[in-house]
Amino acid sequence: MNPVDKLQEAFNACLAIPADDSRPSAEQNIARFIEAARKLEVFFLQKQLLLSDSSDGNEDISRLKARLRSRETVLNKYTEKLADWKRILE
Repeated sequence: MNPVDKLQEAFNACLAIPADDSRPSAEQNIARFIEAARKLEVFFLQKQLLLSDSSDGNEDISRLKARLRSRETVLNKYTEKLADWKRILE
């Protein structure tokens, strides 16, 4: 079960009203919810660390953005030339 599902399950247990209205049961559910929230936070921090370590990915993204900008420039130039040719031919 993934951390998000565990947190959801613990949260639902906190919202459920116990049949005997026992305080220890409610405290147990809250403790379980807090523990699930901590585990989810650790999960997200691990994912963030993995993403921040991938500097190669950031370089690839920068290179792709540069290629997109250059291609947009070329497309704009050709669009202007097409508009000029349309005016000439009309």
